[in-house]
Amino acid sequence: MRAYNANTFQLSSKAKEILLKFSTNHSLPASFVFRSKIALLASEGRSNPQISAETRIAYTTVCTWRNRFYNSAELITQAEECTESDESSLKLEKTIKSILSNEQVPAAKPVFTPEQTQLIHELASKNPKDFGWKLSQWNLPALAAEAARQGIVESVSPDGIQGLLTPAAAP
Repeated sequence: MRAYNANTFQLSSKAKEILLKFSTNHSLPASFVFRSKIALLASEGRSNPQISAETRIAYTTVCTWRNRFYNSAELITQAEECTESDESSLKLEKTIKSILSNEQVPAAKPVFTPEQTQLIHELASKNPKDFGWKLSQWNLPALAAEAARQGIVESVSPDGIQGLLTPAAAP
């Protein structure tokens, strides 16, 4: 079996100092603390399994945040290149906070078009008996099967139907 080599990156002493401060700060959200520890250990060259074992953080989480820092190395470098040292430290701290937050996680692209979503909503409001189903009301598997049978979608799982019919949480 071929060994997997995780992305490696170096952090400046300023960036390490900020991450160390975050990793020991009890007033920050726990996610920031854990993510800071992951970045620090990764920058020291530790493997993902080592970091996972040492921090007791799920391996997949370690991989996610290691890659986030690896992919953000240029942002960190740009933040450090400010001319004034106080401004540089503040900008670097702000940049690292933004990397540690979930704000940079791109939203998943919608699987279905608005038209498909609307048609599934309309189908869900109709009586399943009108389509040959021996049901008094739709269940998720039947609705998924009927949406595919009618050609509204190529395929959709019952969970996908539930996601389409469940209102999104308010921000």
